[in-house]
Amino acid sequence: MLAIVGLAAVTLVGLLPVAVLTARMLAELRRLRAQVARTRGELEPHYRAYRARTRGAGQGAE
Repeated sequence: MLAIVGLAAVTLVGLLPVAVLTARMLAELRRLRAQVARTRGELEPHYRAYRARTRGAGQGAE
């Protein structure tokens, strides 16, 4: 009985760092997704203008 309790305790103690690292990884993932959204919001208008210019230049060359 004591061995089972000991194994359960060791298992729970071993899972604690995994849980902490998983929580940190998920928080970092949320932060990176927010950064990608901000960057996309900043760059998308410039990209659309660039695409409009290059499409116009390609049609004028024909």
